[in-house]
Amino acid sequence: MTSDLRTTTPPATRRIGAVLLWILALAPSLYYLVELPNFGRIPYNDYHQVLYDLTMEDGFQTDLLTWLTIRSNEHHVTLPSLVYLGNYLLTGGDNRGHSVVTLLLILGSLLLLHSWLPRDLRRRWLPHLAVTLLLSIVLFNPVQSHNIVLGFSGVMWMLSNFLAISAMTLVWKSSRDSPRRLTLAILLGVGGALTYSSNLTLWPALLVGALRRRLPVRQWGALLATTAAVYWFYAATFVRASSSPPLEKDVTAIVRFFYAYLGSLLSIDKSTAITLGAAGLLASVITGILVLRRSPPTTSIEFDATPWLMLWIYAFGNALGTAIGRSGFADIGIGMAFSSRYANLSCLFWLSWMVPAVVLLLRWRQERPYVRAATALAITVLLVSLGLALFERGDPKYRDLLLRANAQPLAALAARHHLPEEDFYTSVTKWPWGFQRVMNRLETLHHIPFDRPPETRYAALIDVERLEILPKKRLEGRLVRTETHPDVYLIEGWLHATDLPPVRRVLFLDPEHRVRGFAFPRSDIEIDDDDRDIPKERRRQVSQVRWLGMARPRGVEPLSAWVQFEGQEALVRLRRVRFDVPAAEVQQDPEDPSSPEPSPPPEPLEAQ
Repeated sequence: MTSDLRTTTPPATRRIGAVLLWILALAPSLYYLVELPNFGRIPYNDYHQVLYDLTMEDGFQTDLLTWLTIRSNEHHVTLPSLVYLGNYLLTGGDNRGHSVVTLLLILGSLLLLHSWLPRDLRRRWLPHLAVTLLLSIVLFNPVQSHNIVLGFSGVMWMLSNFLAISAMTLVWKSSRDSPRRLTLAILLGVGGALTYSSNLTLWPALLVGALRRRLPVRQWGALLATTAAVYWFYAATFVRASSSPPLEKDVTAIVRFFYAYLGSLLSIDKSTAITLGAAGLLASVITGILVLRRSPPTTSIEFDATPWLMLWIYAFGNALGTAIGRSGFADIGIGMAFSSRYANLSCLFWLSWMVPAVVLLLRWRQERPYVRAATALAITVLLVSLGLALFERGDPKYRDLLLRANAQPLAALAARHHLPEEDFYTSVTKWPWGFQRVMNRLETLHHIPFDRPPETRYAALIDVERLEILPKKRLEGRLVRTETHPDVYLIEGWLHATDLPPVRRVLFLDPEHRVRGFAFPRSDIEIDDDDRDIPKERRRQVSQVRWLGMARPRGVEPLSAWVQFEGQEALVRLRRVRFDVPAAEVQQDPEDPSSPEPSPPPEPLEAQ
């Protein structure tokens, strides 16, 4: 790779080149940005546990000690809780606010890692673009989509990483003459200790960094004393969550989990992930030896590997700690290593040695044209293959999370009606009781989803032109459950068709084409054989979707069911499903229902 921007290039041209470089380098972030509006408004999972502990019946806790000791499972989460409070004040608690903060923290981490690159590399446009793009592809990887879509999780993990990388940067730039940067690094590390337990492995990394920088004994001693204090604090206040397994003692299980944790970034297959993890560790050791031999820490050098070594220790320590603490799940075992949320740390492990390796490659005999050409080809292949591997590994999980977010309107409406049926809330949390426990406090705070009245999604009119009365694709289905609740009816069923596209939702319309109910696909259960009235010989030829929803009719007119597919505005009639009021009995529709009268254009249906 040759230099495109020289020191003799006019300043205006350099500025244009820098802007173009960052536009290209940040392209991977569009993977999340384009879908950000579809991440769902209601926060997910453990957020509701944290919010319950931070609130009272009439508002937020005012006791400072409560905020300082707040936990999520075993983790101290004081700083993430402050982010949650700020997001509530700004957005009413919108999950997408958490996602924005998470993406900004990833961007901040990218900028810090970018500052570790050699200055002379940053003067050469193509090599600079290649390495920056490598950072961006890995940091914005799809495998960690859990942390971005479920923004509360990303605030914890990414804030911890950002504080850790910031502290490493300060230690790397510390001087023997002034302790200011080291002092600030220590303060950031203490903040990280109140952010998430993953920050515990920062301290060994900082100690090694201080040794390589040959800081004075007084500075290094202060860092060592703070390290001891942080570990004492964690040990003294540690409380094991009831859902956590005991520490694993089987060395073989720990090693297998450790390798799978590192390799899970690139493969979902257990054997492949273990192999990749072992190969990645070996490659990191070889790269480290080569780089450190060329990187004396106290001289003016071309490339200083000290920050990358600290990053490697941080990521390595988290992989080992997670293997010891999480491989003991009897029902999951090594499968826990493939959790989407862990990818934010395994990606740092790969970057900690891949970036120095690429820099080494870019510095090896680049005066020879054939070497430059081979280097350019190798780096291009690396970027393309890495991007494709990360996409193939992470995109299915990302799509599942978007499907889960798509069903949030059902949970929002059920919450506003205080319905006790737990199935309504599976799109929001794996533990519906935790969400139901905090609902009264959410309503008092006017926290999402209690920021809008329940009626906002009802009575919208559907234009007759959107209705496929006699569709080309034959959709059939059946109601399998109806339950009466105050003001609303719970309805559950399934539909099937040949070559069924992704289902977005099912709408229940009255004879005037007003929306009186809706349902969303359920991905958490399978259709039992008892629920099928499809001949066995046809079951392999059709696709089936289970759905759950509610209806709130006005009057006694029967409601017809209509299916909307992803990416389509048209609604397709679901045959053999009709909801009668008030008895809520299921009756068979005629094979060719008559066309209803036209209605005015529809009102928006997207508000929750």
